[in-house]
Amino acid sequence: MAAELPTTTQGWELHNVGKAPEKARLTWNTLQPLGVLGPTDVLVKFYAAALNYSDVALLEGLAPRIVNEGVVPGADGAGEVMAVGERVSRFRVGDRVLCFLYQRGYVGGRYPSPDAAHTAIGGAVDGTFREHGIFDQDGLVRMPLTLSYAEGAAIMGTYVTTWNCLTGGASPLRPGGCVLVQGSGAASVSAVQLALAAGASVIATTSSDEKAAMLKDLGASHVINYKQDQQWGVTAKKLSPGGLGCTHVIDIIGDADSYSQSLEAVAQGGEIDVVGCMDLSKAMNPGPSLLSALIRKCTIRGVEVGSRMQLEEVVHAYQHVSSQKHFGKVVVRVL
Repeated sequence: MAAELPTTTQGWELHNVGKAPEKARLTWNTLQPLGVLGPTDVLVKFYAAALNYSDVALLEGLAPRIVNEGVVPGADGAGEVMAVGERVSRFRVGDRVLCFLYQRGYVGGRYPSPDAAHTAIGGAVDGTFREHGIFDQDGLVRMPLTLSYAEGAAIMGTYVTTWNCLTGGASPLRPGGCVLVQGSGAASVSAVQLALAAGASVIATTSSDEKAAMLKDLGASHVINYKQDQQWGVTAKKLSPGGLGCTHVIDIIGDADSYSQSLEAVAQGGEIDVVGCMDLSKAMNPGPSLLSALIRKCTIRGVEVGSRMQLEEVVHAYQHVSSQKHFGKVVVRVL
């Protein structure tokens, strides 16, 4: 006799997002309804989830994404398949899986699809900061057997994003290239590692000597403290091979000052990949004109996209990421 499937689970919920910041809150619910398993649905038991800066921005009302009242947060998660719908062909019970941010368009089509915003987990639909979740089979991918659940949860939103930055544009990174990486969060760390693996040199920026030492340990050739050197883009170009500029600039900050310095650093014909924005209010300020990009013949494109804590410590994890004290990815153990 088949085991009875759970009808409820427990996890975190977002409330009052987009209103006064002091009213936004995370709430623990021990009786979250799971819904009914549809024909193409997969029931996942989560073992790990990961926190992105975008999750913090959603809570604070600073991210331009759909956030429904009472939604389960979390865009990255790793778990095991507990049950599958009658028409599921890609997974079976016992498979280890990872979640896609957007639940439509990955398989056999454009990703993200035009209506993807309405399928983003952790905002538009329930995410990963819970013990169980039901997802369409096209919103999941198998996790390599060589990875632990914590490692799997950590790579999906960051390494896939930075891989897209380095290889998905008009000028894929090649051996001998030079990559400028901003910051020391998860996307930044993954960019350093992937760029080095591709045979490129790396120049990084960060805000403290402690983080600079960590970036050097990862293999960055040069690390610039952007708090001490506000012309870090100019400095990065001087430090690049031959002083010709960086073939790829991964812009994590995403405000007008950051754009200006990214343009100072990029090589002729290079590429600037804008991954996110740390402060939406600053991002809306007037920045460099498109003429600056035209003069440099560079491409500017937007790219969608640690520590370990228990599921019950998610509030502390949000505070940890919001304060920017973290280095790399913050992973939450679910079970």
